Amino acid sequence: MLVTGLFFLYFCANLSGAAVYDIFTGETLSDEQLSTYQDANLTEICTVNITSCDTEELRRVDGSCNNINRPAKGISLAPPIRIVLPVFDNGYKPRRAVSGNSLPVSRDIGQIILSGYKRNDCNFTQLMTSFGMFMFWDVGALNNSRWYLGNNTLISYQELGCTNDSTLTPVVDGTNVFDLSEIYNPGNNGDEEIRSYEEGELLDIDDKNETDSSLNDECEYRRYEHCCCYNIPNLPLRLMRIWFVKHHNYIAGNLACLNPCWNDERLFREAREINIAFFLQTFLYEWLELFEGREHLINVGILANNTGFRDIYDETKYPTVSLEFLYISSWFLSTLDTAYLMASSLDGGEDFVTSELDMGRTLGIAPYIHYVYYCTGRNITNFNDLHDYMDTENVIKLMHHYENVADIELLVGIWNEKVMKGGHLPPTQACLMNDHILKTIQADRHWYERPNRPHAFTYGQLQEIRKASAALLLCSVGEGVKEIQRNAFLNINS
Repeated sequence: MLVTGLFFLYFCANLSGAAVYDIFTGETLSDEQLSTYQDANLTEICTVNITSCDTEELRRVDGSCNNINRPAKGISLAPPIRIVLPVFDNGYKPRRAVSGNSLPVSRDIGQIILSGYKRNDCNFTQLMTSFGMFMFWDVGALNNSRWYLGNNTLISYQELGCTNDSTLTPVVDGTNVFDLSEIYNPGNNGDEEIRSYEEGELLDIDDKNETDSSLNDECEYRRYEHCCCYNIPNLPLRLMRIWFVKHHNYIAGNLACLNPCWNDERLFREAREINIAFFLQTFLYEWLELFEGREHLINVGILANNTGFRDIYDETKYPTVSLEFLYISSWFLSTLDTAYLMASSLDGGEDFVTSELDMGRTLGIAPYIHYVYYCTGRNITNFNDLHDYMDTENVIKLMHHYENVADIELLVGIWNEKVMKGGHLPPTQACLMNDHILKTIQADRHWYERPNRPHAFTYGQLQEIRKASAALLLCSVGEGVKEIQRNAFLNINS
């Protein structure tokens, strides 16, 4: 049993003292700055109160104090950064082609993406897609309807009034590290609403309420205010959330049996730590490994080359998420198993591909060749240079629709690339994903593989975590699951 060998020391956090921080900058606010926000009635939106950090406390649900020196970095609603500088036209208007003409119509370009993107692989199960959706949702989704209400485009920190002198930055939910924040801190309201306060368990919301398609749009809008309203607009995503809630309770129940003297608070926090570690182990060493290959992930520093501890934490870095990671993840999340018009809970129908391309233009996402340079150091100067990355057929299609190779958009380039050697992802997409994942491992003080983090696992406990897998998750909490293939992400005959 996974939880049998797991044990934590109890902690007592120092909650004395607090400071007010600017959500956008992550810096403490002066009295004058705070007064300005108060006068504009923006304190609830643009500021956050953070109690004093304790170097020995466990991970906080809101992401604060992950970096002791920069407590507000990485918190829920912290702004994303950019890997590559944005490209706009005339201020913050969508960029134009190099020639000065308008870029091609996004609807037409969408067909190019789909024709290059549509690759079937019968080795993978639908769970591969579902887990990917859940992983991406954990660090924020750009297509979250919370930030679209009454708008056709994403709401930015500039529109909210939190800043007025910087590049357009969209508001996103979720802490900047992988910590199951969509379970433990939904809507940035803390964990009080989702806890049962009995034996460390979460509220096990009735599955019918989770998946009932009759729930109206208002439920989606208000799910941040009422814990029992989780009309997450995707059935696989809802199921993954249900399973990890049940898994938390499965862990808490076993810990309660093994440690009858533990109180609710201790059971909850330790079950949460184990649940997060279980998720991360499955994510990196099973899900991502299938997409990119174990050897490649070891070479880029994402996977350890043995089952022991590893510690690449760098206290000079702080948790953050790149806008590019969120952008390509949003596409990946919503189109792995769909290709044409997407059903929308908001307006009854949406051309998702066109919307994603338009979003990239609005956000000033740099051209595709800028990211090739970031990932490989190679300058792409003409269409012939693309033959090393794409099939001839796809290069010809791009030549017919774009005037200049520098006009090609990030998504268009990614989804016309050849897949990486030994893997299943386009190389540039893998690069941008790995960029965020590696930085997270380096910046997350509470990373589960660290031997020196607060209340770290023992070696034996870490070996129990190493057994984590999607199959074990389903065997532990899947109703009616009697047996399953060893790797639940792969079909039985793979």
